[in-house]
Amino acid sequence: MSMIRHRLETNRDFSPFSLINHFCALVTRALLKASPLNRNCLHCDDAGTETNLPKGCVLERILALQKLNRLGVAEYNNVLKKLNKCKSNNFSYVDRLLKKISSDNEFCPRCTIEKVILGSEKSQPDDLDLVPYMISAIANDLSLMVTFQKIPKLACEHEDRIIQVKDLRFFVDIGVFDLYPKPVSTIEKHMKVQMEMETAYMSAMQGSA
Repeated sequence: MSMIRHRLETNRDFSPFSLINHFCALVTRALLKASPLNRNCLHCDDAGTETNLPKGCVLERILALQKLNRLGVAEYNNVLKKLNKCKSNNFSYVDRLLKKISSDNEFCPRCTIEKVILGSEKSQPDDLDLVPYMISAIANDLSLMVTFQKIPKLACEHEDRIIQVKDLRFFVDIGVFDLYPKPVSTIEKHMKVQMEMETAYMSAMQGSA
C-alpha cells in the first residue's frame, strides 16, 4: 500500500485526496475481472446468474451461490421442521452433498446444486433439500482478501490476473475465506431474526401512523 501511495502521490494525475478513490477502484477492478469458467463442467455456460457482472469474476461467482436461496428462509424452515421429526443431523447434508458432487462428474459443484438438487422432484423432503439455503448462507458470510504485487511492465505471464493503473502493473491474488459448513439450525436462527425484523418494522409503521 505504501508503494502504491508513493507512486500515485508523485504522479501529476493524482492528488493525496484522490488516493483512496484510486485504491478502491483498483480493488473493484480486481473483483470484477472476468475469468474463465470451469472448463471441466459441461453446463456452466448455461448456468448464468442473469446479472450485468463480468462472466466468471469473483463477485459473479459469489452472487451465483447467494442466489441459490430461491425459496426464502420461511420455506426452508418448514422443510427443516419436517426433517426434525426424523431427527435430522445438523451436518448430515455435508457428506451427502459431497457424495452427490463426486458422483456427478459432468457437473461442477454449483451446477450439481442448480440442476440436480434444485431440479429434482421428491415425494418426501430430505436434508439435501436444505443445501441451496445452506450454501447461500455460507456465501453471504464469507470473507475476501485481495493482494497486489507490483510487476515489471513487460511481464506478460498470467495476463488474465494482471491489472494496470496508469504506469503501474499489479499481479492480483484473491483469497476467499470462512467457507466452513454451517449447521442446519442456522435456518431457525435466520427465521427468528427475520420475524424480529418484521415485528420491529410493523411496530415502527404503527407508531408513525
